[in-house]
Amino acid sequence: MDCPNCGASNSPEDNFCRKCGGPLTAPAPSEGTPPPAPPKDGGESGALPRTSVDAPVPAPDLTSTPAPDFTPDTAPDGSASAPGGKHQDPVCPFCGGTDCQPVSRTTGKARGGGYSISDGCCGMCLMGPVGLLCGLGGGRSKIDLKNEVVWVCRSCGKQHLSQKDGLEKAVALASSYGTGAVIIGLILSFGMYVYGWSWIFAVLWAFSPLVVYGMVSAEVEEELGYPMEEILPPNTSIPKILILSEIGMVLLLWLGGHFIFDFLNEMASQ
Repeated sequence: MDCPNCGASNSPEDNFCRKCGGPLTAPAPSEGTPPPAPPKDGGESGALPRTSVDAPVPAPDLTSTPAPDFTPDTAPDGSASAPGGKHQDPVCPFCGGTDCQPVSRTTGKARGGGYSISDGCCGMCLMGPVGLLCGLGGGRSKIDLKNEVVWVCRSCGKQHLSQKDGLEKAVALASSYGTGAVIIGLILSFGMYVYGWSWIFAVLWAFSPLVVYGMVSAEVEEELGYPMEEILPPNTSIPKILILSEIGMVLLLWLGGHFIFDFLNEMASQ
């Protein structure tokens, strides 16, 4: 028997090599070691098992996936609006385009030749009620220059006034028109109290606050492109303001002439 370690020849009865002393028989496998598994499908030992490529792949269930929430940024009539239904400056209120650019413009307004309260009072003291017409001469003419921001739409070419300047313009117009309505109301009240003018003028002029509000709204909305109520502060109540204005105008027409007459008498007595 040849030694598996050194190759030396030994007799069949020897259990160990005469040259190197190594064992001549291979050790028996231990009981706890399992035999190697035979290859499957004629492949080599240790190869990975093949998987079937013909097995169908289940399709994903698209019906169970909820659709994402989508809120359009346009109103049902096609006009673009901000959250809550209000317009924004960068969005064109006419075509709904979002390609708007701010542009500064300078506007000039001539003042002068209007009604002057001081001149009217002086004229009344000197010439009576007819002297109120002296206030129509006004003072010196002045030109007020103001810078405003308008947004120009590149899609349709139209422009709309910014909300900040629109609110300032609405306040200025309301103050100007309201002052004129109060002055005319005082003149009507004085004429009814002293000269017995017909009360029909006072009844008609009692609705002047509504006319003022309509004029201011029309002028501001023409430049904004949408209702003026959207640019007003959140706590502003238009009906409440109109009701208080109507009550104030009625009281002015009823009692204004009496107070003016007493005031003139006191000045004349001094």
